[in-house]
Amino acid sequence: MRHLPALLALSIALAACSIHTLVDENTRQSIAGRYSVDPQVAWSRVNQGGVELWTVDGPALESIRFYPGLRDGETFMTARDRTELPAFRADMQASEIMEFVVDSIARAGAGQVQATGLRPMNFGPLPGFRFELSYLTDNGLEMQGLVAGAATDGELHLIVYSGASLYYFPKYEDDVERIIDSIEML
Repeated sequence: MRHLPALLALSIALAACSIHTLVDENTRQSIAGRYSVDPQVAWSRVNQGGVELWTVDGPALESIRFYPGLRDGETFMTARDRTELPAFRADMQASEIMEFVVDSIARAGAGQVQATGLRPMNFGPLPGFRFELSYLTDNGLEMQGLVAGAATDGELHLIVYSGASLYYFPKYEDDVERIIDSIEML
């Protein structure tokens, strides 16, 4: 595990200490009482510190992370030294949020983090954005990701899906697309 970037190592450590529940693929799921989604497949679910993580094959291989209602001054990741992580600002534009995500992932230990394809996209009924990610774990595993989000009323909602590029990312990509398309605000 010491070769995984801090982002993945933290996810695994949190998952090991938490109770996982199975997501019923046929029932809409509430995300922190803020919005709901249609899960598409039976994911394993764990909630830690307001972040909900869903995975089928394990967070080191693929996962969806839901960050509902990140507020001004908060980081969307956890690290030993929080002062090193960038913080969300309520006045950020979509391009700045993309940089915020990239910087956060890079500071958590991923290499060659790149984001592309920033474009508008609805987050349920909210005007939002979307972009794609790529990065390397510190043992050289190529990861791919997509991020969908919206900043509204001073809060940031993010959905981050990532997985190993060669198999796990494409394995659930269509399911994740349908999850994002199914967002309904509560």
